[in-house]
Amino acid sequence: MEILRKLRWVLYPSVFIVFFLVGSYCSFPSTVLRSFAETSLTRAALGVAPSSRGFPKVSIKDISLWRLSGADLKDVAISWPATKKEPPISFDIDNLKGRLGIMGLLSGSQNITTDVKLYGGLVSTDIKTNKQKILTNLNIKASKLNLGKIDFIQAFIGAPLQGILNLTVDLKASSQLSKDGVGNLSLNLEQGVFGPGNLKLPPATMVPSISVPQISLGVLKANFTLDKGQLESKSFSLSGGDLEADLQLTITLGRIPALSRLSGRGWFSLKKELVNSNETFKMLFDLIPELRAAKNGDGKVGFILGGTLGRPMPRLDSSAVRMPPPKEPTEVSPN
Repeated sequence: MEILRKLRWVLYPSVFIVFFLVGSYCSFPSTVLRSFAETSLTRAALGVAPSSRGFPKVSIKDISLWRLSGADLKDVAISWPATKKEPPISFDIDNLKGRLGIMGLLSGSQNITTDVKLYGGLVSTDIKTNKQKILTNLNIKASKLNLGKIDFIQAFIGAPLQGILNLTVDLKASSQLSKDGVGNLSLNLEQGVFGPGNLKLPPATMVPSISVPQISLGVLKANFTLDKGQLESKSFSLSGGDLEADLQLTITLGRIPALSRLSGRGWFSLKKELVNSNETFKMLFDLIPELRAAKNGDGKVGFILGGTLGRPMPRLDSSAVRMPPPKEPTEVSPN
């Protein structure tokens, strides 16, 4: 009995806290949760789509609490109105579960995890920031995303893109990714098909877009490693389709992703049958010296890539076909 009398000062508060949390969880107003989710998604959408598309509209069919500090959203739609030149676009999510880590909130940092079902695939993320709100950890795993169902992509590049995408990102840093980040990134696209449509070209080019037929892309494989803020390609190739390519690319990360610097060189080639059957391609390969040389040679067109992620600046250069061999990994001798 003496033990029970002593334990009551622990048991009573504990029972009260448990019932308080359960009651709060069950009675938490869904209108507040919905408003918070819609505001968060709207802010994210404003940062992704071009400003010319206008203000996005977010709709959520059903929402509920998930794992105490998270939310479970079903049938989410983010839509942008039509413009004078472009039809309306939308981004649809079957199910989105996201939560904030409670321990991170108490320490001033943030840990956000999400599980998303969309376009036939699954995407899981784990994002961490420090007390200064700087990204220090980024984990993404996407599997079996059907790009052909995403009309959002066509609005960005001007032509439909099909294929099954798998992506793995594992990056971490002590202070920030652009300074001491390390990790790996791998991407795989199978059954790739591009077009037909009007491919939007970078702002630095002479024409805003170019008409392209349907092009088989085959398989795209890319592997990157991050070390001290530089993301370097270990392999980046496109093979098995009408368009083949190989690229060596270095991305120097900036604090703002769009300002990350690009430095790369590589080549691409189009099947002669595709070039001869398309009037636009035939004209370009007859008029542009680098393309004409490729047409009369091995078919490879060299190019150099500069600029930034937000404003890439490619230019044709025949010397880029003769790329240097990939760097061999350096061995660290034991102490």
